[in-house]
Amino acid sequence: MQNQPVENAFEQELWCRSTVGQTTPDGKAPHLQILSDQRILIVEDEALIAFEIEDAIKEAGGVVVGPFATVAGAMQPLEKEWLSAAILDVRLGDVTSLPIARRLAEKRIPFLFYTACSELIECPFLAQIVQKPAAPHVLIAAVALLIGPEPPPNPGSIRAA
Repeated sequence: MQNQPVENAFEQELWCRSTVGQTTPDGKAPHLQILSDQRILIVEDEALIAFEIEDAIKEAGGVVVGPFATVAGAMQPLEKEWLSAAILDVRLGDVTSLPIARRLAEKRIPFLFYTACSELIECPFLAQIVQKPAAPHVLIAAVALLIGPEPPPNPGSIRAA
């Protein structure tokens, strides 16, 4: 069993699949800790989908920021908190999450769109799109690839020597 995160999508998917059904000494599935301590913003207006994403991130060892169903709600932590990445639904009721995407891009925070409405995404975004519905492991692998094998440290966890 491989214990290290892998660097490309194909290897990531193979690793996730190869560890299904296996456990670590603490009884957890090894592929589930791929987002260990990473802070992921969730912007999704469908409660059931938001809770499914939240559960998947937590099972992967991540820390959930949100979920938020509105642009205004998501903008507050975006401005005040350190984030590793974000998952955005494009359509939030009768508005879009594009203002959030713009701000994430300005702050150089990686994000992806998890949506069934990819036609609403305007061109300047070179963001990854995961089509709804997707299996949780597909969404988690996509987020892990956004963050990369060596994510930047949380500034709050860095202590002066």
